[in-house]
Amino acid sequence: MKLSHLEVRGAGIVVHAWRSPVGLVAVRLGAVPEAAAATKGQPVEGIEIDTESDRSELADALAEYLRGRPLAWDGSLDLRGVTGFQRSVFEAVRGIPFGEIRTYGDVARRIGRAGAVRAVGNALHRNPFPLVVPCHRVLREGGGLGGYSCGPAMKRRLLAIEHGQTELDLREETG
Repeated sequence: MKLSHLEVRGAGIVVHAWRSPVGLVAVRLGAVPEAAAATKGQPVEGIEIDTESDRSELADALAEYLRGRPLAWDGSLDLRGVTGFQRSVFEAVRGIPFGEIRTYGDVARRIGRAGAVRAVGNALHRNPFPLVVPCHRVLREGGGLGGYSCGPAMKRRLLAIEHGQTELDLREETG
């Protein structure tokens, strides 16, 4: 399978995105792990990476997001390997407007599974599309930051970008 790769930089953040002919495969924030460099960017045997030489609509949308504007891209996602539950969580979270937040409980109720708060958190921890599926907009009940696969500092930074700030003052986690 052939994947295309793009890299966008802004607001002190590096965003990498990979696409297949089906749609967006993955987004990563920060440096690509050195392990990928050791394999010349080939993540799995049989996968060929083609670096996009021209600016795509997705690259432009990501660059605008890093400038503090809503992500104006609603392209398709390559959801192979994503469970039905994860898909419903991702769809609900993708609908959270720029600059707004929800709780894990809000998302669980939105998908009709009010008792599945922890499962929602686990699905978001495995979100392969951060920014596009904006899991950083989901917080704990009471306003605690909660987890984020890219780390709490990145979650805080993305929320700050969406609020036109350089730092975001959220209640510190307890316990």
